[in-house]
Amino acid sequence: LDKDPEFGGGGDAKSLTSSLLGLLGLQFRAPSSADTKEVQLAALDALNKHITIRKTEKSFIVDIEVWSTDPAKAAMLANTLTSTFLLD
Repeated sequence: LDKDPEFGGGGDAKSLTSSLLGLLGLQFRAPSSADTKEVQLAALDALNKHITIRKTEKSFIVDIEVWSTDPAKAAMLANTLTSTFLLD
């Protein structure tokens, strides 16, 4: 998700920026581990805004809803969250 533009990732923007800077004779600074951690935390924060999880009272049923611009991505995220919940 940290590379997905919908979740705050840059996608191909970094390589485009790097290419443009290269044409000007400048170099693109490689992200540090702190930068990477910050991007991952931003992606998790964005994911948190894309999900709704509810537990039905007096049951073991949990509803997990994920919204995305891509239905397949939303289904993959919902299934991953469900699998992680069941493993935990």
